[in-house]
Amino acid sequence: MDVAGPIPEELWSLTFLSNLNLAQNFLNGSLSPSIGDLTSMQYLSLSSNIFSGSLPPELGNLKKLQQLYIDSAGFSGEIPSTFANLQSMQTLWASDNEFTGKIPGFIGNWSNINTLRFQGNSFEGPIPSTFANLTSLIELLLSEISNASSSLSFIKDMKSLNILVLRNNNITDSIPWNIIEYDKLTLLDLSFNNINGRQIPESLFTMNSLSKLFLGNNSLSGTLPQQKSTSLLVIDLSYNNLVGNLPSWVNQPNLQLNLVGRNNFNIKGAKQRLKLFPGKLKSRWSGPFTVMEVYPFGAVLVKDEQSGREFTVNGQRLKHYWGGEVNREKTSISLKDA
Repeated sequence: MDVAGPIPEELWSLTFLSNLNLAQNFLNGSLSPSIGDLTSMQYLSLSSNIFSGSLPPELGNLKKLQQLYIDSAGFSGEIPSTFANLQSMQTLWASDNEFTGKIPGFIGNWSNINTLRFQGNSFEGPIPSTFANLTSLIELLLSEISNASSSLSFIKDMKSLNILVLRNNNITDSIPWNIIEYDKLTLLDLSFNNINGRQIPESLFTMNSLSKLFLGNNSLSGTLPQQKSTSLLVIDLSYNNLVGNLPSWVNQPNLQLNLVGRNNFNIKGAKQRLKLFPGKLKSRWSGPFTVMEVYPFGAVLVKDEQSGREFTVNGQRLKHYWGGEVNREKTSISLKDA
């Protein structure tokens, strides 16, 4: 069932609600300030809708809120300062909106938070230094932060991380040499930054927990580590300044490896067995597009039907498109009639 239209004001009178899931509908309009009356709310999901406007400051009244999902919901503007009151927050998904301004530093005071996702917005940097306080984070995904450079110093004590994505954030720094201490890390994405260093830390390739590593489109130099954990099966080192002979592990049968671009390897003896996907990934793009081909390694070739132009993107960032003239032969029920 796909619910369409604005949220009726009557809903906000249900002040006893502790869980509300309105995700994956066609809800539109602005979010009423009356949502601040739901002070018992602990779980709220508004994801994958077509709202408009900014988040009402009254959301900061929901001091018991532990999980908030507002990704792909159509919101814009700055994060309200009243969100500083949300000290019970454990999970916040706020990707793929049009949020602007800076990511608020007060988020660094959310001592209970373990999952934070801010991707695909229009935030300005730098990444708040107060994020260094978030040592209980398990997932941190920040992407597309512009206009100011950041460093990696804030992750120094985030040793509980399972997933760390800091893609396209104007980060100028080197990979920490103590990366081996992040022994729970399964996915690391630092692509489309200015990560530098004369040598990639060998310990990064021997971590038993790490399975996916994305370091493409940076300024890394030196040679590849000679040893690699068998659990590390997806590696993107494209568009760096790496040189030298390829180690024997590049021939691992189930390895997905991307070395294209500025790198200058000696690939004699390995060339025929390397698994590469073609082309440089486009970092910022907006559809709709038609999927033309899905490559190994998660890259997807898409086509702009109006211009006929094709380019390769990260398949993890693709979403179903429901706008424009797409056929929507579905049952829609207004909340006022439900």
